Amino acid sequence: MPLPGLIPFVGVGPTGPTYGVDRFTVSLLKFDEFVTATAMGAGQTVKDFAKPSRTWASNGANGVGNGCYWFAGGASGYCDGSGYYSPIDDVDYQFGSGDFTIDLYVLPNNTTQTGYIIGWNYGFGPWVIFQNTTTYTLYASSNGTSWDIANGVGIATATAGAWTHIAVQRKAGVWTTWGNGTQVNTFTNAAALPTPTAGQRLWISPAIAPWGGYVDEIRFSKGTARYTGTFTPPRSPYYGTLSGYNDAATKLLLHFDSDVNDRALGLSVQNAMVLRPAGAYDTSIFKFGGAALKNVNVNNEGAYAPQSKNFDVRAGDWTIDYWIYRTSTVAGNIVAKRNSGAAYAPFAIASDPTGIIIYASVSGTAWDAYVGNVLCNPSISAWHHVAHVKTNSNNMLTTYLDGVQASQFAWSSGTVLWMNSDVLSIGGLADYGGLNGRIDEFRFSDVARWTANFTPPAGPYAPDAPVTKTVTLTSGSAWVVPADWNNANNTIETYGAGGGGGGANGGRTVAGNGGAGGAFSRISNLALTPGNNITFAIGAPGPAGVNGGANGGDGGDTWFNGASLAASSVGAKGGQGGITGGGTAALGGAAASGVGTLKKSGGNGGVPSGMVGGGGGGAGGPTADGGAASGTTAGTAGGGLAGIGGVGGNPAVAGPFNYGGGGCSHSGNNGIAGAQGAILISYVV
Repeated sequence: MPLPGLIPFVGVGPTGPTYGVDRFTVSLLKFDEFVTATAMGAGQTVKDFAKPSRTWASNGANGVGNGCYWFAGGASGYCDGSGYYSPIDDVDYQFGSGDFTIDLYVLPNNTTQTGYIIGWNYGFGPWVIFQNTTTYTLYASSNGTSWDIANGVGIATATAGAWTHIAVQRKAGVWTTWGNGTQVNTFTNAAALPTPTAGQRLWISPAIAPWGGYVDEIRFSKGTARYTGTFTPPRSPYYGTLSGYNDAATKLLLHFDSDVNDRALGLSVQNAMVLRPAGAYDTSIFKFGGAALKNVNVNNEGAYAPQSKNFDVRAGDWTIDYWIYRTSTVAGNIVAKRNSGAAYAPFAIASDPTGIIIYASVSGTAWDAYVGNVLCNPSISAWHHVAHVKTNSNNMLTTYLDGVQASQFAWSSGTVLWMNSDVLSIGGLADYGGLNGRIDEFRFSDVARWTANFTPPAGPYAPDAPVTKTVTLTSGSAWVVPADWNNANNTIETYGAGGGGGGANGGRTVAGNGGAGGAFSRISNLALTPGNNITFAIGAPGPAGVNGGANGGDGGDTWFNGASLAASSVGAKGGQGGITGGGTAALGGAAASGVGTLKKSGGNGGVPSGMVGGGGGGAGGPTADGGAASGTTAGTAGGGLAGIGGVGGNPAVAGPFNYGGGGCSHSGNNGIAGAQGAILISYVV
């Protein structure tokens, strides 16, 4: 049946299908917050989808499944042997004598290793899922001194380079193990699993027996044994109930309302879409919202999303749906996982005289999955809803035109599409035009949204994920408040300018002092009226002192919404200039002299050592005061747009200043100017 809820408003609607998350699911690790990551550092956290207040942590470099993850894209957890760990003494992983199920996908680095895939980091913990070379096995103890419940009971065969779904469960004292949906072993033992030793954590690849490989969709269920007979392992991520609108399975949502902001709710960080140089919007032909993506069959039009594992469809379920308005049947791209028409791609969907067609590649060297298969044929000069749905339950690629099945092609069992590192192009490619026409309300989902005919959506998918807009002011004196300004969710940050470095003294016996860093000030949720002109000032960089006894100049103050620093809504003080020939250090812009709810001082400039010039102070920022220069060593920046100071000495090094860093002094020569101020405005729409 189709997913219900395809109505363009937010409210109480029909309940959608449940995807593996229910009242029994106490923990679910997906690792998908790291779809753009290539590695993890020690202490980096992994969110628990079932219980957001809980986080696991990486114990070492580990990694995120970069180029190796479960069927439908996203990311997986990679273990290099240092592992991930849960909070201490977490009762959700303690099963006592009750029913429970543990299931996950696993892929080992090799089939020669032995190690704990998941378990407790001490001998004879309550339970362990283990790899013993070519076999995944279960160990369980009721007494903490022996594996008296399970001693190496087989779960499934371990295959190098292949994902295996494994499960262990207990129901009323009867244990069963499952590999890829088939029961492998069963035995009866009613002994309770003991409470783990106090202070212990559950681990993926604990130090007691490290393991190397990938894990994904690790689900812990208490109070139920989920499997009663042979089953098909899931090919969609576990999500719980989906609305069918913009929900957890939505990995890209573009309204094209004169912007390419991604509004998908199924991401922790939205895709950073880019409108191509020849890209454009049409405000006269659109389906919803006042605009659509315009394509006129020229190179470098349309838009693209940077590489993301979310778009690596592989062998999983997925849906691409959109509204399309073709103005001719000329050949042109609609959506493809590639930037160039000369490259093969996992999939490429295009318009041509026969309709909408698909090419797809398994090898990356040929169109060996689909070669120009006609999916549907929408009429010219009319809006049509098109949905391409890949469904593992029947191994089919089905296309619906205006909610009615238009085609269905077999997807050979076991076929896994090639995975490249290219962008996702919508409309044109860099060297190939898009269709002649318009695209609106484009959505990419990692589930099969429909399995039968349906009524197309009557409006845009909602609700929208918030988008943060940013404006950086580095020049000018007036700014017009935008029409979509949000008085309830905005921040304005100001950075004072850095002072200039002093010149050497007249006799060139002592170099100059370094300039000091500018201060930082921030205010949140400033009420402004759209359309009003706001007066601001950008702090001018402190000029350099020239050789022969000239001091460096002070950095200018930066402020927003006022005629002066004191009269502004938010503003930051500039840093002092360094004096010539050594002496008292230049003082950083003082937080106390600024205006705002969060204020940080700039760092002081450095003093020279003979003819070795002083370094510049660092600018204050949102996380810290600017660092003071130490002799010729530059001061550190305080985060955000804040710049470090210049490095004094011979030669002096100017920066990278960014904004607000203090200038430095050259040994026996002219100083170097400080860095200018800046204003950073951000608001959520």
